[in-house]
This record gives sequence, structure tokens and C-alpha cells, in this order.
Amino acid sequence: MGRDDSSVFVTGMQGHGENGPEGDPIMPAIDPTFVPRVVSAANRGSSMTYLVPFSPDLEWALTPALDVIFGVSDTYRFEVRHADGSLSVIQRTSEPVPVDSAEADWNKRRVTARMRSMLPGWVWGDAPAIPSNKPAYDEFIPTRSGTIWVLRAGPGIRLPQCDDQAETPEEFAAFPCWRDQPTVDVFGSDGRFLGSIETPAEMHFSPRPYIDGDMVIARAEDDAGMIMVKRYRLVLPRERQKPGAGVGVGLFCGPRRKNNGVSDGG
Repeated sequence: MGRDDSSVFVTGMQGHGENGPEGDPIMPAIDPTFVPRVVSAANRGSSMTYLVPFSPDLEWALTPALDVIFGVSDTYRFEVRHADGSLSVIQRTSEPVPVDSAEADWNKRRVTARMRSMLPGWVWGDAPAIPSNKPAYDEFIPTRSGTIWVLRAGPGIRLPQCDDQAETPEEFAAFPCWRDQPTVDVFGSDGRFLGSIETPAEMHFSPRPYIDGDMVIARAEDDAGMIMVKRYRLVLPRERQKPGAGVGVGLFCGPRRKNNGVSDGG
């Protein structure tokens, strides 16, 4: 919906009713010190800009309560600007997740193919290098029940059925060679850390899962490429953890289980 002073597009949200726009646009705060790492190409009056793979970015999301979650993913820190005007700041320490060299090379070739679709012969040249570590987080997922899921990229997974000779954007998209195995950190509406979730390889976060209480509905894809929608159930541990320690949780498929995790709810 707008641009900041560096002419980088920033998305916002505008409510609409049957008679058109209602209320003021909701925009994330802008960190004036943040400069994204991008590559760009221009040709015949058209241009293309692409974020360097695994680079930190400005992330934000709007909760059902109209709170704005905002952060720059170079560090594990973000803010929740509540609809009542109050502010919560959440931060954690986390171990950096390194980018595999083969994973970085494949993503560099993928972005190069995208740039060459705009400008044939485009080369990386003196564009910013791909970072050696992945961002502190990738996405905020607000749930209908008020919790905040913070999606973090895990180690890259090499896919067995990939086109390692891909040259066009369509070929890279059709048979990708790498994907992340993400982890989710869950925070309460008060900012308290509730635990981490290890997600199964079959589960995808695009489109964004529907999460309400202990129910999770998400897209899943099996080894044969069959896409389906699955409903999971969050299973809390029987034993209490030490205050502030959080809960270790896993996502899995199968019959309902009584240990920590999210089970297939049928």
C-alpha cells in the first residue's frame, strides 16, 4: 500500500465493507536503519527486485484482535503493538541455522534464472552475497485463539526428485531441489513463551495454516506429490515444565497420542 523512503514496497491492510474502504489503513512500523539485501534487474522500462535468499527481512502480521506484530529478522526480537495502544517486546536467544553450501548454490541459480527472465545475460556480479546463516525467523502466524506462532527455518532438506539441471523459473518451481524443515515457536497473547514445535516434512505453511486452540488445519504433501488438507490436534504434555522452560512439542501424523505433539485429529 505504500513505500518507505528507500522506495521499497511495504504492504499494509485496509478494511473494506459493502460501501468501500472502512477505517484507516493498518501499516507496519518502519525501521529506518534496516536496508534489505536485494538483487535487481531492469529492461525496457520494466524492473524486478528480489530479496537475496536467506536474508533478513521486515516481517509483520495482523492478529484477529487487530494487534500488529512487527520485527526485522536479523535478530530474534519482535514487537506486538496492541490495538489499545500498549506495546509488548518479545526476544529470545537462538542458535544460528547455517545455510548448506549446495543449498545456497541452488538458490543462487534459482534467483539468477528469475532475473534472466527480465534481463537475459544477467549475472550476480557485485550483488550482496547469500548469508552463511538463515534469518532468526521467517513468518508470524497469529491464531484465532490469540497465540502467536513464529516460523523459523531449519536445516535445508535435499529433495530426491529434483531437476538439478533447471534453467528457467518454471523448471526450478516444478521440481525444486531444496526445502526447509521449519520449527515453530509458540507464544501466548501476553508474550510468554509456551514451547517449540517440530513440524513434519509433509506439512506446508503456504497457504497459511488455520490454527484455533488445539486444532491445526494445514496443507500436506506426501512423497508421491499428493496434496491434501489435514487436521491436526495439539497435544500438551502431562508433566508441567519448569517456569519459563517452555514445552517441547512435535507435529506428527497418525492416531491420537498422549505425549507432546500435534496428532492427526481425523
